[in-house]
Amino acid sequence: MDDTVGNTPLLREDPNTVLRISDRVFGAEHCAQLRYVAPVLKMRSEPGSDSFNIPGIHTVDSLGTLLTSVTGEFALGADIKLFSLAKFDAAGLFLHVGLHKLKFGVEEYGSNKKIVSVHSSPYSDEVNGIEVNDEPVRLFISRSGDVFSCYLSGSEGAVVFHRAFYVSNCPDEVRVGFSVQSPFSEGAVGEFSRIEISSQSMGLIRE
Repeated sequence: MDDTVGNTPLLREDPNTVLRISDRVFGAEHCAQLRYVAPVLKMRSEPGSDSFNIPGIHTVDSLGTLLTSVTGEFALGADIKLFSLAKFDAAGLFLHVGLHKLKFGVEEYGSNKKIVSVHSSPYSDEVNGIEVNDEPVRLFISRSGDVFSCYLSGSEGAVVFHRAFYVSNCPDEVRVGFSVQSPFSEGAVGEFSRIEISSQSMGLIRE
């Protein structure tokens, strides 16, 4: 990841840093570097960054995020490629609504990479999915009513269900976007392409 784009430094320490993607304004927090040259977004995490809350195991709230506000039903999709330095480095999609936080992405596991999601409200519930290689993986987060679902694009483009959860008294507006983490390294890079945000839900696909 280059240190500059033209004469513009990529290092972002201001939590109010903003980018415009697909006609939406995104705000960044805890990102060491950001670069968006349409249609590709690159994010580098700060050393030690993560969002996880299981007391006695690991508790931290410093995830690198780039988020925008959406109202009503939606579907967010992106092709995600992770450049990792150590185990548990990750890049993916992120959702924040009330006390609920969801990260859904590609995570480094040493000998391989896996699709992993962590839902915290406020304590963390982790789900490990399929193993993947170094190629980009297309992931989705969708809202249908008060249910939020995670999907990935499987073989031959088929949409595969990963997990879902319900938010009681869910507000109309939520925040969604992208995240990177490096809990035990100096920084991971997530590359996001084919970014799409739709006002149409993907429904409740459970196959």
